[in-house]
Amino acid sequence: PGGTQLLADIVPGGFGFLLRSQLVLGGQLLFTGFDSTRGPSLWRTDGRPQNTVLVRSWGPTVVRSLNGLAPMGARAAFLSSGPGGFFEVWRTDGTTGGTARIASLGPGPAFGGVIGGPGGRYLFSRFTQVGGSELWATDGTAKGTRQITFFKPSSPFGGGPFVRLGNRLVFAATSNERAPYSLWATDGTPKGTKPFANICTHFFCGVGVLGVVNGRVLVSVDDGGTGDAELTATDGTRQGTVRLPDICPGACGSHPRLLAVVGQRALILGFPNLKGELWTTNGTVAGTSLLRRFERAGTTTPDIAHALVGGRVYFTAAEGPEDLEPWRTA
Repeated sequence: PGGTQLLADIVPGGFGFLLRSQLVLGGQLLFTGFDSTRGPSLWRTDGRPQNTVLVRSWGPTVVRSLNGLAPMGARAAFLSSGPGGFFEVWRTDGTTGGTARIASLGPGPAFGGVIGGPGGRYLFSRFTQVGGSELWATDGTAKGTRQITFFKPSSPFGGGPFVRLGNRLVFAATSNERAPYSLWATDGTPKGTKPFANICTHFFCGVGVLGVVNGRVLVSVDDGGTGDAELTATDGTRQGTVRLPDICPGACGSHPRLLAVVGQRALILGFPNLKGELWTTNGTVAGTSLLRRFERAGTTTPDIAHALVGGRVYFTAAEGPEDLEPWRTA
């Protein structure tokens, strides 16, 4: 209790400060938020009240929101939206003088990534009525801000999530409205953005990229759009793309989510028949097994809230009708 304290009363006696995103940069925490007086704002702190300071605010009427705070080399980048739907890319080093606009994108929603891109680039997606959703990258300069995918208009690319595999980012997309989803990889350049793995055989195929373990990308795949979403692992090759053990055998789906990656194993939450199961996998069929079953009909448990501390994963779950309780696993 003695180590828990208020860092800053940003809105004394007011409605409060709505925290949006946060990022550790250079030993300090950057965070964005909104309050009725300053509008969207960027802050930094080293964990001490006297060093929790405002970096920049945009005013309650000029910029509506900030999103996508993520690393860009030794700096960070984020997106801002303003009246008329105009979006801008910004960079910051955590100081007022080092916070500046990189480029104005014009109208059309844009969504930032949550991890730094390859080569010190910042990746984000942008939607326009003409081109649909496309992937963009910036190196922190206006000249170096450009579109890196050129999918056919109206292709369903939602802008992530992205997972890091070596010096590339992997994501799910389809190159045109008549093709099923597949995995793509990018190094942050148009030339280095290529198909990575075909994981769907049906046009109606739902794909969720979960994470990476032992050089394999873990994906939740509903091949056929029936709701039977199960785990698949791939290293980008045909022979290295395998369906992992069925968490919910038959026509039901487990809708797996990644809890955490610890060393060479990933902890997966599965939800068969509206119950909860904790699984472990190293990305192979033989290395995938059930750790514990949480029985609570009619709800999806364990809850996704978790933390990784000292090699142990802490999460919340329930074995029966009681409320969620804290659990841990090595």
